[in-house]
Amino acid sequence: MTNDGQHPGVGPTLLGGEMTGWRDGIDPPTALTEWVAAVLAEAEGSVLLIGPRAATLARRLGDRATVLVRGTIDAVRLHAEGIDVRCGGLDRLPLRSAYDTVVVLDPPERVLTPDSPGLGHFDVLDLAVSHADGRFIAYVPNALAAENLSQGRASGDASWWVGTPGYDDRPPVRADLPESASHLVLGDTVVLDSTQVTDPLATTTVRAALAAHQEWLDVVHAGAVRQLATGWVLVRGRELATRPAVFAPTLPDSSQTEGEPLEVPLIAALRAGDHDRIRRFVVLYREHVEGLPDEYRGHAVPRNTVVVADGSLAPRVSIAAEPVAAPVAVAHGLWDVAALVAGTAAHPYPPELNTAGVAHELGMLTGQAGLDDDAWRHAEKLRYEVALPTRHLRTVTGEENSRIAQLESALRERQVKIDYLEDLATRQDRRIRALEHAIETEHGPRARQALFVMTAPTSRLVEAARNRINKSG
Repeated sequence: MTNDGQHPGVGPTLLGGEMTGWRDGIDPPTALTEWVAAVLAEAEGSVLLIGPRAATLARRLGDRATVLVRGTIDAVRLHAEGIDVRCGGLDRLPLRSAYDTVVVLDPPERVLTPDSPGLGHFDVLDLAVSHADGRFIAYVPNALAAENLSQGRASGDASWWVGTPGYDDRPPVRADLPESASHLVLGDTVVLDSTQVTDPLATTTVRAALAAHQEWLDVVHAGAVRQLATGWVLVRGRELATRPAVFAPTLPDSSQTEGEPLEVPLIAALRAGDHDRIRRFVVLYREHVEGLPDEYRGHAVPRNTVVVADGSLAPRVSIAAEPVAAPVAVAHGLWDVAALVAGTAAHPYPPELNTAGVAHELGMLTGQAGLDDDAWRHAEKLRYEVALPTRHLRTVTGEENSRIAQLESALRERQVKIDYLEDLATRQDRRIRALEHAIETEHGPRARQALFVMTAPTSRLVEAARNRINKSG
């Protein structure tokens, strides 16, 4: 199908309602955007990319893509890259516009403008799908998400829509979905086929991809992936091409053996500072690598190794490459694990150690005589030759650190106030109990006067005081 017939000219096509001087920024790549890019690479025809997240895919699609963004700064930048751009709210896109595939990966507050009518999450999907003449792909965020997707920073108040009639008060939860999700999104790291959530091999791959993300490991262990996913992918129209159950750019190979990825217990032992367990896993890993054929050692890093039911190690995947000596392969694998924990508090070694330093600390536990300086030099070279997929760990930004510090300070202040009030209440309670005891054991006018003062309404106290003054006058 063709689009609305417009072509890029001297500037972006303005639809009305565009946000002048506004930018939503450039979202970093995630497993979600990489998964959509892989799907679109196998689809034919025109593609409408709605919102700033989907817009990051435009250059890969070339002339097939039309982008809809609301901020004029974003629109000008994309147009300068040779991309066909519409600028304005989704509600302003002409209804005659039709595309073979429509993609929207952002919530209402990132595709509508202050001039748009208030629309909820599913209202936006219904509006967007009206422009699809084939396939429709949408991402819906989860209100209960264990971790949200990373995104660029807007140039203005990103919460301008809060309180506007028509907008949802919160993102949906799983029970709100109008249809079954095609895939689940787990942070920036994994897109999981919703029909394969309980599959043992898929679970092994997911845990291997999320080895350094303890919060996700807890979610997987609890069987709450469907409920606590970052969000869901909904697909309407033509079915997607068959893809692996687990899409993880940092771990592209699907598991061939089920079990616990070795990185998971090894990192847990490092985080706990359990030297005995660390040594046991490192020695077990060394023995495993030594028992492999030379051509399978290069890729036999802990992320590609699992602990099977009997406690022994087995390859998660078997990938042949150039032959590698066992000491070099062991050093290479320990280096790969060290890269996950170096620079964090998730290991018991001196905090100033870099990746190589942590790897050497682990290497000393192997008891392998051949793990000398020469082996480490070859291992460093092997890291670049094997070219394991790069893992981008989510980091806390300076702004987030500042906000965390503010909240911690506020909590400490409130705790001090609570402690003071609790102490004051305790002392007052003791005084009241002592006074009540004195009244109970004392007889005569003073006891009656004290009881009267403690229990009488203020109006009676004032009246009694006036009577006493009048009598004395």
